[in-house]
Amino acid sequence: MKLIPFVIKNKEADSYPSGWGNGYVGVPPEHKYHGKHYGDFYVDVHGGLTYSGKAGCLADSPKELPEDYWVFGFDTAHLDDDLNRWPEALVWEETHALKEELEEVGGHTVESLLETLREIRDKIDSIL
Repeated sequence: MKLIPFVIKNKEADSYPSGWGNGYVGVPPEHKYHGKHYGDFYVDVHGGLTYSGKAGCLADSPKELPEDYWVFGFDTAHLDDDLNRWPEALVWEETHALKEELEEVGGHTVESLLETLREIRDKIDSIL
């Protein structure tokens, strides 16, 4: 399964404090999270995922990104983000880390996290 990482430069980086750009990863239709909203599962990425949508919805997405791919992304426009903390190289590094996590399908659905919390609560209750 081929996942496609890419970054898009923040065009307004000179207008307001933010990092160099945003990181994205395109996933094919057979991926577990294809078509999912970014809030439906958790991955460990800077500031959390802040984007999900069809491949063609991002104006600056790469030409090699197939139209049937689904894209997840994060941004570097959070409090304390700036060009010093998030230069282009670090945005790429974080994007590749996101790609690796999505390749492993290591993210958890909200439902699975809630189930895990219920199991932990039940174990604590049985001890007390």
